[in-house]
Amino acid sequence: MREEKHRLYESLVLGEIGREEYKVQKSALDAELDGALRVHAAILAECKKNLPGEESLQAAKQALRAKKLSGALADLLVDKVPVYPDDKIEVVWKLEGFLNGFAQEAQPFVAP
Repeated sequence: MREEKHRLYESLVLGEIGREEYKVQKSALDAELDGALRVHAAILAECKKNLPGEESLQAAKQALRAKKLSGALADLLVDKVPVYPDDKIEVVWKLEGFLNGFAQEAQPFVAP
């Protein structure tokens, strides 16, 4: 939107559009940009609220280094483990995005 505003200004300077047209389009872009910035700020605030605590992060890092997942670590990290009829098992982590973040270096877990 900022680039669009810049192009709009260039159009004014080059005489491609008049001042009134510039003001109308710039006002619309300003309103759109302001709305997008408010949404962005709200999303950032929500993300910060949902960040895991330091204790959870340390436990997750410890779990990655372990060859076995202890019961205590499992309680701290694992929300649930649904087992499906086709023998599919899913691990639902308490730390959102656990396997997508620093867990890429992880070795497979062996339950105690």
